[in-house]
Amino acid sequence: MARRYRRVAWTGLLIVVATALTVSLTATTGAAQSTSVDSCRTIDDAGRYTLAGTLSGNGTGPCIRITTGDVTLEGQGNAVLGNDTDAVGVLVEAPSGTTLTNVTVSNLTTAGWESGLVYRGGVATGAVRNVTARDNRDGIVIDPRFRFQAASGTVELVDNRALDNRRWGITLRPGADGDRVVRTRLRRNGIGLVMADLRNVTLADTVAANNSWGVVAGDATATTLRNTTVRDNARDGLQAGNGFDDSQLVDTTAVANGADGVVLGPASNATLRNLTALGNEGSGLVARDTSGLDASTLTLAANGEWGLRFDGVTDALLVNVTAGENAAGFYTATDSGNVTIESV
Repeated sequence: MARRYRRVAWTGLLIVVATALTVSLTATTGAAQSTSVDSCRTIDDAGRYTLAGTLSGNGTGPCIRITTGDVTLEGQGNAVLGNDTDAVGVLVEAPSGTTLTNVTVSNLTTAGWESGLVYRGGVATGAVRNVTARDNRDGIVIDPRFRFQAASGTVELVDNRALDNRRWGITLRPGADGDRVVRTRLRRNGIGLVMADLRNVTLADTVAANNSWGVVAGDATATTLRNTTVRDNARDGLQAGNGFDDSQLVDTTAVANGADGVVLGPASNATLRNLTALGNEGSGLVARDTSGLDASTLTLAANGEWGLRFDGVTDALLVNVTAGENAAGFYTATDSGNVTIESV
């Protein structure tokens, strides 16, 4: 009786193991399945798609158009090339009255388009990862239009590069509320990154160098820019104004820009922490029409004009300010008031 019991037990164990292996193999096989893309096309079925090689599009429409959710487009290091055409390289766009979720585009290059990669309309959630947009008019465009009415969600941009685009490297247009832009490199664009009329956006670990302007944020309410470096841009390094209310600049470095290092305002209740502005041809930090400014640990040195320039600033507190070797130290216009600078 004992032996028979052990034999039944071993048989049951083998069945369990075999079943587990079958499930595992099935899952692995399913995860590896993808559709190869070897020419320009529309993707209107959910699934995983991989570029088989470089694609070239010469028409007036997008080379790749994604019109459904739950899609991953994996470039495998390949490129989607245009021929100075007035079209989009990769377009993710929800059909009218619909919402797309979970659309990821990764590991590819777009070049030679009016816009290299665009997320347009009611794309509620998705990600752009390891994409290089170069030699387009606009590099990467997040253009929600009426996303705030049609859907609730965010798009993440992680580990992307925008190079040599004639107008914008990356732009977040009105409605891109809550989106995140992380570990981005922006070089030789008209404006490295521009975002306008949005709220609660996070920009982190960004380098904008050798653009006309580095980073421009307007009407960006309750937004955080963290660990942003703007250097060697022909004009201002970073502009944050036209309603940069309840927002933060944290760990910002502005070096050797052709105009001002950082320009803040109009804004209310903005916070600056750990700002370094060195060797800019204009002023290190300019604040205009700003109220309720809370700033600490500012290093402003070797700038061609003022280290710190205030125009129309009220109710401001600055703590731990270091300024030296600027053409001039501090400037505060007569229309400013209740400005306190401590630990200079």
